[in-house]
Amino acid sequence: MDLNHLYHQHQVSTMRAAAAPSRLARTQHLAAAGSFASRIRNYQIALGAEASAGWPAAMATGCAQT
Repeated sequence: MDLNHLYHQHQVSTMRAAAAPSRLARTQHLAAAGSFASRIRNYQIALGAEASAGWPAAMATGCAQT
């Protein structure tokens, strides 16, 4: 598994969510971002490098509202 690829896909998903033309599209892109975030976290845990342990859940999935 390529961790950089997962980070890239997560970022692309959050950018697509931000630019989504509809609520449905935004929800779908955020769901994809959440899926990538879960895969990243699982990979980090498996390596013993849980860098995101202190992140709020919303930040880890890209769902934080500003």
